[in-house]
Amino acid sequence: MKNAENLKMTKINDVYFISKFLKNFNPNFCLVYLFELNKYAVFDTAKKQIVITYDRYPDYGILVKLKVTSRENIQKYLSQIEQKNLEIELKDVNKKIGKAKDQLCEVFSYAEKAGGGNLGQNQIKKIINEE
Repeated sequence: MKNAENLKMTKINDVYFISKFLKNFNPNFCLVYLFELNKYAVFDTAKKQIVITYDRYPDYGILVKLKVTSRENIQKYLSQIEQKNLEIELKDVNKKIGKAKDQLCEVFSYAEKAGGGNLGQNQIKKIINEE
């Protein structure tokens, strides 16, 4: 979103009732005309930011552009969330692998101290469960 602090603009009431449809996306959206840029724009009154600009008089195309832009942003955020979740999962798996390695080393260390004989399954379980 673009900052609109220094731009001269005026709110418009369009003949196609696009303003009404914008409220379905966000109740804070309104149509404005930007004098310096000679463009129409969707303005977020709550954030005081321009959401998108449009070169011609607002029509259905501005709604399509807004919808596509919103969908692209959602996909971007979902990808970022998925990446973070994968990183957390990988960290958890690596932690479990490290713990398993430590327990396995403990088993072999115990086996060496016990005279190098074969350990039975119950003895291995006992060593692992002691931690």
